Amino acid sequence: ERGISTHAYRIWDQPVEVTKVLTEALECAVLLENNVKAFAQAELTYGLGRKKENLILLKWGPGVGSAIIAQGSIYDSKTHKSAEIGHVRVEKDGKLCRCGRRGCLETRVASHPIASHLRQVCSAETTPLLWSAVDGEPERITVHNLDILTALEDPGMWAALEEDITVLANVVGGILTMLVPDQMILYGN
Repeated sequence: ERGISTHAYRIWDQPVEVTKVLTEALECAVLLENNVKAFAQAELTYGLGRKKENLILLKWGPGVGSAIIAQGSIYDSKTHKSAEIGHVRVEKDGKLCRCGRRGCLETRVASHPIASHLRQVCSAETTPLLWSAVDGEPERITVHNLDILTALEDPGMWAALEEDITVLANVVGGILTMLVPDQMILYGN
């Protein structure tokens, strides 16, 4: 509401007056919004939201985000923290999440944890194609080459990825069962 971003995941940790900076630089009005809710608004204005009343948007990448469009409007709470699929708890004593809780979905299936998981399982014996692709250096597995590496048909790598995909699918499946949207939109980076 005040145009201040208090935290931009992996960009800044201190409050930044984004609206003020952009308004001055662009010389036009600027509205600051959560990226997934902005995508939901774009769907309502230009996309499927013009034809469908109930949509779920799921964003995957460095984080796991979501938005709900119900009866043609973006579902929102008074605290502006709604549809936080990335913070559904999936492990009792899981890794510490940036939200301060442990075991959130994001700590298992966002791009950085997946890259870390692949580094852990990468070996000449269990993931020979992956091992070869990174020249025997698992630390070369990063979020920047996940798209290339996941194109490999390495059964050991895919067994590890299937664990993470199953966790994400179970949470998404539960949400789809509960909300029964007209359609789900997936996007990511």
